[in-house]
Amino acid sequence: MASSRKQSLFHGSYAWKRARRIARHRAEYRCERCNRFLPGKGELHVHHRMKVADHPAVRLEPANFAVICPSCHNAIEPRTGTPRHGCDENGWP
Repeated sequence: MASSRKQSLFHGSYAWKRARRIARHRAEYRCERCNRFLPGKGELHVHHRMKVADHPAVRLEPANFAVICPSCHNAIEPRTGTPRHGCDENGWP
């Protein structure tokens, strides 16, 4: 099975959805970078500090999660435009 297919299956799994929901609740629905309060469903992202493809053993480890707003997520891991350069060992720019 291709790596992207495995990741797709993981991100659609009950285990990931539950872990993501718990992470948002523990973060009190606030972005860990800018402190924005976003209580709505799907408004906050849960970013893996260490990529799932490279570190599958920690894919559900809460210490590997960063609860962040979409703007901060795009700053860390751009989905469009020119990629940002450099991140620390925790995945922060």
